[in-house]
Amino acid sequence: MKTDSIQSLLNAMYGPQESYTDEQLQVVDTLNINRFDVIGDITNIVPDELLKFPNLKNLSLQQCVLADDFIAVLVQLKKLETLNLYQCEFMDDAKEVFQLPLLKNILLEGTKIPFEYIKGSILNSLVLVDVPIDEDLSINVDFLDIRNATINNWNFLNSTIGLLIVSNTQYHESQELQNYSGAVRVMDDNSPTRVVKEVNC
Repeated sequence: MKTDSIQSLLNAMYGPQESYTDEQLQVVDTLNINRFDVIGDITNIVPDELLKFPNLKNLSLQQCVLADDFIAVLVQLKKLETLNLYQCEFMDDAKEVFQLPLLKNILLEGTKIPFEYIKGSILNSLVLVDVPIDEDLSINVDFLDIRNATINNWNFLNSTIGLLIVSNTQYHESQELQNYSGAVRVMDDNSPTRVVKEVNC
């Protein structure tokens, strides 16, 4: 494999080999692709190699620039259930990626997309980190974590949300949250696993 992140994973699983069998690749359901290595050097990424994993369900991309060629591969990952995007940048329209039939869990960290891409989606979870909410977000989601997002438009509260996760500061500074009639879990600002209070849960 020419993609460094994939080759490292396969080396760890099977040891260094010149090639891998279809049976070996079918076992892999999770991939983490990073544009940079631990010392900051740019790694090799060949998007087409993702298609060699027919059972890929979970994909994380870090600091990737996603143009037409990469997007064309992502839309072919029909079994994808979870997509985590860390500091990625879309250079071209990627709405089809977010409409994949089994995609139910999305994490956007420092990755801005038009919320139109997920409008009307039915999701298990949506986590927004270092992402501004400044346009309408209309979704049906079981679990929405916005504690590390910047909220400039509160219309998303009209969505169907099973459980809304917010920070203690957000809750106390927002009249919209305090008036929200849905289930809210308020988390400690300094301890990400500590629950301060639950409302309507």
